[in-house]
Amino acid sequence: MFRHDKFYKTQEIAMRSLWLASAAIVLSAGMACAQSAPPGDQNVASTAPPMGAMPMQHSMISHGPLPQDASVQTYLRIAEVAIHGRNKAKADDALSHAETLVLTRSVPQSAGIPVDHSSRVETIEQARAALASGDFGQAAHLTRQAMMPTES
Repeated sequence: MFRHDKFYKTQEIAMRSLWLASAAIVLSAGMACAQSAPPGDQNVASTAPPMGAMPMQHSMISHGPLPQDASVQTYLRIAEVAIHGRNKAKADDALSHAETLVLTRSVPQSAGIPVDHSSRVETIEQARAALASGDFGQAAHLTRQAMMPTES
């Protein structure tokens, strides 16, 4: 009787292993089906235009971060190119950097010098407002105006 129990025990373990393996396969097949695209859907990657068909943009309007320690003029040029490319986020970022540089001068914080409300700062603020409202023409005009030399 001892041999008989051992045989059934081994068979029971084998059956349990088979059932667990089957359950794992069924579950993974279900997840694989859930991840596949439904019939008739097109793959997004296959519908994208080839790289050569994309419009060429100015090298300063890359999708990377803005340059560090650039001049006000450089940030304004980057903003101008971004505005012409209708890249609102990049243009606003560059205008913001330019405005910060105009406002931040090389003076001690304890000097008590009032905030710069020069026409250049106001022009940059107006350019950012025009950009926020989607008026790219006005934003470009104001950015060019901010690039003009100022009387300081």
